[in-house]
Amino acid sequence: MTSSYIEFKNEDIANIANITGNSQADWDRIWEGVRTRLSGVVSEALDALTGSSLDERSAQYHQKTQQYTADLNQQKQAVHNVGNISVDTNQQMSRVIAG
Repeated sequence: MTSSYIEFKNEDIANIANITGNSQADWDRIWEGVRTRLSGVVSEALDALTGSSLDERSAQYHQKTQQYTADLNQQKQAVHNVGNISVDTNQQMSRVIAG
């Protein structure tokens, strides 16, 4: 029987990062679908309202999506590292306790 002194429940962050990464193509398709359905009149109205063109907003969307995905991947790696530290700490504590 293996007992654990320190345990980190970190699977959720890794799962969120994986699901988000796997869903990115779906979100991109949705955005492109919306973009292609906008008529010239609606696009011009949005340009005037927001101060940026549809192409500029598309570029911003893609930049933010890439940043979000990169941040999630960094969190996933950090959580993995914490998990490794937990395992190492447990092993060291077991050796000390065992004498």
